[in-house]
Amino acid sequence: MKRRKRGIYTLSLGLIAIWTFLTFTGISFAAEKFPSREIIIVIQYKAGGPIDLITRVLAEYLKKELGVPIIVENRIEGAAIKGLLDVYRAKPDGYTLLANLLPRNAQMEIVYKAPYKILELTYLPAFYKLEGFLIVNSESPYKTLKDLIEASKKKSLNAGTCGQGSRSHLEMMLLKKKVGVDLEVVPFNGCAPSMMALLGGHIDLMASEAPAMLLQGGKIRPLAIYSDQRHKKFPGVPTFKELGYDLPAEYTMYGLSGPPGMPEDICKILTDAMSRALKNPELIKKFEDMGAPPIYLSGPEFHAVVKSMYKLIEEYKDIFIEKK
Repeated sequence: MKRRKRGIYTLSLGLIAIWTFLTFTGISFAAEKFPSREIIIVIQYKAGGPIDLITRVLAEYLKKELGVPIIVENRIEGAAIKGLLDVYRAKPDGYTLLANLLPRNAQMEIVYKAPYKILELTYLPAFYKLEGFLIVNSESPYKTLKDLIEASKKKSLNAGTCGQGSRSHLEMMLLKKKVGVDLEVVPFNGCAPSMMALLGGHIDLMASEAPAMLLQGGKIRPLAIYSDQRHKKFPGVPTFKELGYDLPAEYTMYGLSGPPGMPEDICKILTDAMSRALKNPELIKKFEDMGAPPIYLSGPEFHAVVKSMYKLIEEYKDIFIEKK
């Protein structure tokens, strides 16, 4: 009996000691409030490209809404697949997110068998949409699409893209196979290196978007837009359909995504913060100055758009394969 009482007494002292330690050190077993530390947004491309520039603006305003640092990291290894895989395999706690570039990331899965399932990601809101332009250097002798077609009959032209499987890659292949421009398609590791090659005269043409075009000022010349309608900032640029070519409307969409299986409460916190940030007049002005105003699609809406893109890529996937 004495041993039993002594054991109970010892256990009680131990519990009191633990309670005292937790009380005075401030440690609690309560669930961690989200977010309580920095959030990383992964970008799969080099700094300076459109998605990098736009995402960094968004990160600035998300930091204000969430009250924690938002770190943008460029992880470009492995043909830009590693960054997505890092997020795909990350813990679904909301602290590792992806600036999801569509349709490029879907194309890499469908056409090049990248080892992920793009539709399995957790989809947060989409925040930006850009149409693609066919552009040349402003000093190029090619003033129109017709000029390009005629020149390519005499010699093959070099066309740069933002990467293997990128949307710009699809646009160049459509130009080659549907319009009839004789091209050698050169994939770069990102849009910024491709633009530098165009400005340096190392390639003849590429597909680009309004932010990159505006940054270059008068150094580039747009010849056509892959869209059903003209762009407000470039009203003088005709659509391919106006020029007599029935090409599918092609656009890029940026949105945030996370690892599969993120909890709904964390998704709601991030979604609400994005909604507030995208309504900020300063952010809207910065986005517009870079080419287009922000958009807002909820996570489920963004996921539905990606599913439709997925179907379109399945339809056109053979166009990526060069037949020797």
